[in-house]
Amino acid sequence: MHPRRKIRDAVYQRLLGHEGLRELFNARVKFTPDVYMPFCNVITGNETSVPDDEDYYDRRTLQLFVVLYARDVDYVVNSLDDLAEVVEYQLSVDKTLGDLCVSFRYTGADPFYENVDDPEAASLTLTYECVYRWGRPFEGDEWKQTRIGFDMAQPRNDPQIPPGPDGQIDASVTIIHGGNQSES
Repeated sequence: MHPRRKIRDAVYQRLLGHEGLRELFNARVKFTPDVYMPFCNVITGNETSVPDDEDYYDRRTLQLFVVLYARDVDYVVNSLDDLAEVVEYQLSVDKTLGDLCVSFRYTGADPFYENVDDPEAASLTLTYECVYRWGRPFEGDEWKQTRIGFDMAQPRNDPQIPPGPDGQIDASVTIIHGGNQSES
């Protein structure tokens, strides 16, 4: 499972207990009827990647959005803030989302109150930044052990005769990644 999905799922799980929401969606893209309001949608956004200090890994920065939707004839802004307060608290408890990421932090909010079709409905997008390390997953024994053989021309004289490798492995090394090496 891709880390983006794991991160979305972890945020979704932390928000499941939100008593103020009728529904909580994980990356919903379909129209949602008013009967579900107030509701929340957890979605991922832009992602950037730079090489990490360690080989074979990237340091990725992912935007995650918790979009709150509410309807309230009198104070829709207050309703959204009440929902946001619980979300922000729930997501501030664990800064690594259970060790899925290096850091997870709130970066801002973007309200949207200008729905021409329904002036009593509004949304508030809470934006989070999630930094995680990504490396291509290895399958089976792949790269856990590497054996390198050296074929040197024989006999060793100047000029070499034959003029290149002779097909015989003259030296080898086995490297066990994360452990010791053995030579033969």
